[in-house]
Amino acid sequence: MRVRSWAGRTSPVLLAATGALVAALLGAGGGWAAAASHPNDVTLPLTSGTRPVVVPITPCRLLDTRASHPIGPRATPLGPTQTYTVTATGIQGSCDVPAGAVGLVLNVTVVHGTAGSFLTVWPADATRPTASSLNWTAGQGPTPNQATVGLSTTGPPGRLSFYNNAGTVDLVVDVGGYLADHTFDDRYYTKAQIDGQPPPANPQRVATLHWYAVNETATFPTGSNPRGFAFDGADMWVTNFGGSTVTRIRASDGAAVATYTVGLAPYSIAYDGANMWVVNTGANTVTEVRASDGTTVGTFPVGDIPRGVAFDGAHVWVTNEHDATVSELDPATGAVLATIAVGRRPESVAFDGTDLWVTSLDDAELTEIRASDGTTLGNFPMGTSALSVTFDGTHLWVAAAFEKKVVEVRISDGAVLQTVVTPEIPTDIAFDGATVWVATTSGLTRLQASDGAILGSVPTSAPRGLGFDGTEMWVDNYASGSVSKL
Repeated sequence: MRVRSWAGRTSPVLLAATGALVAALLGAGGGWAAAASHPNDVTLPLTSGTRPVVVPITPCRLLDTRASHPIGPRATPLGPTQTYTVTATGIQGSCDVPAGAVGLVLNVTVVHGTAGSFLTVWPADATRPTASSLNWTAGQGPTPNQATVGLSTTGPPGRLSFYNNAGTVDLVVDVGGYLADHTFDDRYYTKAQIDGQPPPANPQRVATLHWYAVNETATFPTGSNPRGFAFDGADMWVTNFGGSTVTRIRASDGAAVATYTVGLAPYSIAYDGANMWVVNTGANTVTEVRASDGTTVGTFPVGDIPRGVAFDGAHVWVTNEHDATVSELDPATGAVLATIAVGRRPESVAFDGTDLWVTSLDDAELTEIRASDGTTLGNFPMGTSALSVTFDGTHLWVAAAFEKKVVEVRISDGAVLQTVVTPEIPTDIAFDGATVWVATTSGLTRLQASDGAILGSVPTSAPRGLGFDGTEMWVDNYASGSVSKL
């Protein structure tokens, strides 16, 4: 079970709720609790004392081993079967974690993995566990995951270790909070003892406040009509549909890095681990931009009115709305390797680790394509429309375009598992590692991925696109030429 970090938000309600969750995961006195005999059998004494609580902080970068973005003492990737141990307390990288911290809430991203492998993160004075913290395939794009990890208490304290199993890989590690000991009390009380206490807050209101507060939203200028997002491990790239440009923004603080000219009406964008691929809807092309310096590598023709783009670790896939096709491109040359027929008006494409899934707006269906050879595996009805799709690691989530709903889909057979009604018509959908975000014509709605429960809905300025940077969700303000980081 993972603790979700709400970096930069210090609501007492949030701290109390998170602290209770951590208390259930941690043993007394700051030690990590042993697992019970069954996943649901957690037995804790009804006592009072000290247990760790999560203290959210403004996100900071602990380390980055990439030679082009070095932070911390290392600027080389981890090798095969290599363990790398770092001190995490005090001033390390861009972080300043208190010496008394007993654990960290991390966002760990692997970049430039040369082989299929896994990463394990654990306290440096403990035996390396057999469970992995993150898994990837050779050539896969930047892959983030959240981990709540204890710190060593001996020899010396405040350290954690990273283990890479195969190939070489760079690490980017951000801290969203730390664990500190606090006083707790989980004893039972009589009715007389609790009478007179204030009533609990409305659950939906509390959930909404946890993930969105207008005065805590940072907004940054872009070009005209921002639409698509892609993250390269350090910077967020935003397509400007009305300006034929891409804006590059440093994710940590929103500083403008650069603006690059691409083709007419850039719509969507994807990162292949080295370069950005920008879909130019008005020019029927894609532009490849080198992420390290913004140089245009090339511009390549695709089908008529291209829309969505995805990278599967080996090839780039582009949906062509007018042609009702998907183009498969070789990222080394930009050449079209195959053109595959799908439903009418294909819009969005997502990769589940094995297959591609393409939404068809007019045919209201999902098409499953095997990435290894381009074979069409099936077409699955989604109701009256299918606009955008995202993968949550287990299931797909599809946003309808003409209805106020999103649909959860099982990838094994394309079956619809549930339908969730949204306040307004959805325009995009994205996953942040724990929850599903839905942009609608009136604002944002957030769903719990595990069961589809609505955590909250808030009004914004009719967003069109969403992007996740491994820590925070980004949303466009299409009409005002800006983006917001939540």
